[in-house]
Amino acid sequence: MAPYCRPLRWSEPACLDRAGCGARYWWTKPDSFQDRDVYGHSATVVAGRVWVLGGKNQPGKRIAVHTFDPVALVWSDHSPADRSVAPTKRWGHSVCEAPGRMLLVVGGFDSKHNLRDTWAYSTEDGTFAELCDDLQVFGAYHSLAFEQKSSRAVLFGGQCCVNGPYEYFQDVHTLQFEEDQEEGWNRIPISGPKPSCRAQHGAIIRGGAMIMYGGANNVQQFNDVWLLDLLHHAWTEIQPARLSVLPPPVETRIEEQHFRVKSCRSIIALRGMQLLVLGRARKPATGRWGLYSFDLHSACWKALPTAQTALWRGNAAGWVTKLPDGTEELWVHGGHMEPGSREAQQRVLSLNSEPSRLIHHTVRGIQALPPENLKLVFSYLSGHVLDLL
Repeated sequence: MAPYCRPLRWSEPACLDRAGCGARYWWTKPDSFQDRDVYGHSATVVAGRVWVLGGKNQPGKRIAVHTFDPVALVWSDHSPADRSVAPTKRWGHSVCEAPGRMLLVVGGFDSKHNLRDTWAYSTEDGTFAELCDDLQVFGAYHSLAFEQKSSRAVLFGGQCCVNGPYEYFQDVHTLQFEEDQEEGWNRIPISGPKPSCRAQHGAIIRGGAMIMYGGANNVQQFNDVWLLDLLHHAWTEIQPARLSVLPPPVETRIEEQHFRVKSCRSIIALRGMQLLVLGRARKPATGRWGLYSFDLHSACWKALPTAQTALWRGNAAGWVTKLPDGTEELWVHGGHMEPGSREAQQRVLSLNSEPSRLIHHTVRGIQALPPENLKLVFSYLSGHVLDLL
């Protein structure tokens, strides 16, 4: 059966319709941040602007802070001075948005240490404040999400370098986020089954539950989906339905390497009850990015069609932005790249797709439909690709 819509297409930012249209639109600037080989950084969208923090190969002694305007395609550098009150440079840290347009920054690695400090960054005045330094988990690549109802941050998993090998965790910790709070991080006791110890996974909180996907430990990668009930502190694994397609491919056997992290971190987002996962592709080769959706109601995986597939690079940062015209875009920045690769450091995938040629021809042939019915058909066909699959 022919597809309802054409495959999604990867683009370089310079090729977007709104690039190069005026003096304030620019992309290529020698030695600028968007062209730097960076990985292990974070990306968080706050009020339509993307905040990218940290990452391997960043200059300076303090954590790098850059912002990206997805409409004007402009990068700005807000990195603190070396003598500023700010976190040290790092990668593999976790970041989430907190009330008051604040960013919480937790842990990470530097070249000598496993970190466990927690900082708050104001996106309005550009200042850092250290909240505490008592997280029981030393290390990086944990997940961090914020629960609005109880005003607390929730952290899961992570890994710690122990003289070369890595130790992995499966505990849940919470931090109450209040102006007069004196308590630091608290470990939450969990009853019943738990996800395996892991790092490089992703987590999103929706309602009273945290949805967790993927990750890896020292022996294998994961493509499982778990749900944590934040009220009753209980995990439930969401098993794929029998009629579901296969989930994103992963390596089930990993050879551990000291002082080296196996890059496999996917990029996840939540649209309604559809979990979007940007990970390795199954076809035509696993060396490319593949886009998948997991329906949390039906527990079914779907592989979304993409063309001009970009090269896979784990440990990238990614985000979804919505433009004023309603278009949604999935961005990928940085990540581990093969030596000598000329792949662009930043790629964008529009999540809106046009109807296929077959659908166009079919609709054109329906002469008897009243104008209002044709309008309804075209409105349906021009919708978001996820509404058509």
